[in-house]
Amino acid sequence: AAEISSSEYRVFWQEACKMSEQRPCSRPLPDSGIIVPNMGYALLKNGSMKTKKVHLGRKLKFSAHLKSLAADVLVIPWAKLFSLQHEDGYWECTAELGSILDIDVDYFANVFLKEKGILSLGMKARETILKLIATLLVLQLIRSKEEVEGVRLKTLFKLEEIPPQEKSERWDDVKMAVEWVKAADRQYPCIYSRLELGWDWESVTRQLLRIDPPQAHSLLRPACLPSLSLRNPVLLQ
Repeated sequence: AAEISSSEYRVFWQEACKMSEQRPCSRPLPDSGIIVPNMGYALLKNGSMKTKKVHLGRKLKFSAHLKSLAADVLVIPWAKLFSLQHEDGYWECTAELGSILDIDVDYFANVFLKEKGILSLGMKARETILKLIATLLVLQLIRSKEEVEGVRLKTLFKLEEIPPQEKSERWDDVKMAVEWVKAADRQYPCIYSRLELGWDWESVTRQLLRIDPPQAHSLLRPACLPSLSLRNPVLLQ
């Protein structure tokens, strides 16, 4: 058997999430697994994968071991990410940001949130809420990855104080972002609940970034799919 790259693991995890979303929320993926057309590897139940050129429709096993793989293998171009930050501290919900975070921003902003009634709040509110979500996603990424030197977040709304000599040039950028989301969150308190995104911003952002798998009964599940994935998989009965 040959080595399988983490990106290929991620493809299988994405498809399993997609299949999970299509089934009733109360029912997990069947033990029999999923079928992914045109893939040349068999993913075993224990999470290992072996090369095995297979015909169309080879059965693949899904493992809970893969749930956090998508977030783990995502390589973040931090310089580019911070170049997208507005001088006031926020990030906008753009396709460029979505490509970095591996989120289908167009679907999330123009389909998913529209169905949740965001337009009823008015265009100004929509713009601010999209900026709030985008900025919180970036802050969650910084917090969970812990790759931005000299920056540590206690929560999405609070920076951890560190000695001045340990602060990096990014510390002020992140502080500005934290102050901006605190103000926006006060302007639209509990908007995550009104839009049926989840219980709090912590769980919402972790699910959207696929750090955590979508919760069993979460209405956020359709928005948790990656921006790019295989199409038309078939669920085993």
